[in-house]
Amino acid sequence: MKDGGLTTIDNTRVLAASRAGINVKARVHDGSTPIPQEFIRRFTTSKGVPSTWEEAINLRIGKKCRI
Repeated sequence: MKDGGLTTIDNTRVLAASRAGINVKARVHDGSTPIPQEFIRRFTTSKGVPSTWEEAINLRIGKKCRI
């Protein structure tokens, strides 16, 4: 993210694993990295179609997204 921090796209899984004391493996993507074609539909909302991971996160959490 722009603040340099990490953000998860799958909060429920990470929270459940944390509460159960299970280590979580993660794939880290730069926010400006293009989102793979197979994920676009998953993160498309009425507010837009993502082209990067940052756009996908913003659409998922309901922030306005300039696409």
